[in-house]
Amino acid sequence: MAPDVAASTLASLPRLAQLVKAATGAPAVKVLQNSGAEAGQEVFHAHFHVVPRFGKGDSSEPGPMLPAEAAEATLPSEEGRGALASGRCSTL
Repeated sequence: MAPDVAASTLASLPRLAQLVKAATGAPAVKVLQNSGAEAGQEVFHAHFHVVPRFGKGDSSEPGPMLPAEAAEATLPSEEGRGALASGRCSTL
């Protein structure tokens, strides 16, 4: 990932984390990024997982993904909904 793209993406993560917390009611989130097959990466482009966490008893594995239609309803703007639909979620 180019440094300017990384800077833009990482700058968006705090806002995205707050949106995930608000949408799920979770008190915290875990942000994960796997780089390389040995690290568990299965989709080979740069991306981050923002996983809602509800306490120490949570499994470290994320649950099923929220369907796009359900996720759209939690996004506050047309820009956010468009980003989800196009796969540009880092622009939230």
